[in-house]
Parts: sequence; structure tokens; C-alpha cells
Amino acid sequence: MMGHHTTQGKDHVPVGHVFIESCRRNQLTWTMVASHEAVEMVGDEWVNLDVARILGDGSLELWPRELCDAVQGVGYAVNGVMLSDFVYPEYFISGSDGPYDHCRELEEPFGIHKTGYASVLTIKNGIAQRRDQYGANHVDWHQDEKLFARMHERWRSLT
Repeated sequence: MMGHHTTQGKDHVPVGHVFIESCRRNQLTWTMVASHEAVEMVGDEWVNLDVARILGDGSLELWPRELCDAVQGVGYAVNGVMLSDFVYPEYFISGSDGPYDHCRELEEPFGIHKTGYASVLTIKNGIAQRRDQYGANHVDWHQDEKLFARMHERWRSLT
């Protein structure tokens, strides 16, 4: 794990962590990880927001309001400092015409970049099922179930 954000204490204070040594071992720029966590804390500071989408078959999808996961691994530089790409509000609106992310990598709402991921809960006929979606080039060490432990906690009461 390179970084994560969560809440701590009875007041649920948002806290972000970046693991510099893990970033070095995996040849990741720590500033991209730090900006990823910072943007996600701004977008969902208490790690409890989801975006609902109704599909054509009547099923309901709940997408975590994680603003960088779908474009994980994509970055841009500001004054020589690498920062993480992030999605715009249009990303979470079916049928919107974009742009969907800051670096203009995504072509549709709810899309996943080839290095990104999402953990989505689908509810159909009263049955809830979580599925992890990975881009085609998402690195293997990211596909470890423990990385999704925080998202699993979101769904625990529903599944």
C-alpha cells in the first residue's frame, strides 16, 4: 500500500497517509500518492459517500466517491512536481459529455483508465454484490484484497 485516507477518533477527523518507502520500492512518485489522497479527502473527507447509478436492467450501482482511483497512475506536473489525475463531477453523471478527468484520459462517465480501478456495489432483485474493476494494465500488487478493506467496510452492512 502506497497511501490511504480514513477517519480517526470519535469526531471522525480525516487523516491521510503516504508510505514513502513503499512508494520507492514500487517506483512511484510519492507526490502523486500524496496528491491522490489529498484530493480524495477533499471529495469525501469522511470516506462515506457513494454515487448511485441506475442501469437499463433496473439494477442499482453504488460507486464510491473516490476521485482518483479510476485514473490511478495517471499524473501531470505543476512546477516540476508530479500530481495525481482526478475525476470531475461529470464522471459521476450518466450521459454527460465530459470532460471526465483533469488529464482527459477517460472517454465516458464511470469509465476506468487502463491503470485505474473501482470497487462497485450492484444491487439487483434485492441482492447486493461487490465487484472490483481493474483497468487492463493495473499493476498486480494493487489487486490485493487488503487494499480494498476500507471499501469492504462501506458495503458490510449492505451485503
